[in-house]
Amino acid sequence: MFRAVAATRLHACRGMSSITRLNTPAMEPTRASMAGFEPKLVSGNPSTKVFVQYKNTGDLICGTWECEPGSWQHNNKVDEYVMLLEGEMALKADGKEEVFKAGDSFVIPAGWQGIWEVRVTMKKYWVKHASA
Repeated sequence: MFRAVAATRLHACRGMSSITRLNTPAMEPTRASMAGFEPKLVSGNPSTKVFVQYKNTGDLICGTWECEPGSWQHNNKVDEYVMLLEGEMALKADGKEEVFKAGDSFVIPAGWQGIWEVRVTMKKYWVKHASA
């Protein structure tokens, strides 16, 4: 039992230099138009900025995403935690609509399908598993 706990602590303890701050991007963003993205656009022509600020050697990836107003069909392939920093958005599926505003945090489960609508230019922190 002690050996398993010790191994877990050793793996979990990393030096201070490994701390990643999401509010200070260390890279230029990837800029793109949703028009070339896999989902079908429903309205608008939103452009995005993506900062990938952390990716481990396993499957965890996180960063910041900004998007202008518009909507599209969306298929969430992996679980995603979102903390909405600015703006307003809605997720619509199965006749229901969930509206999120700056300050809201939520999880979009893997397999969720519906309409993603950005109502007011938004910025979010996101954490998810990298696609396999």
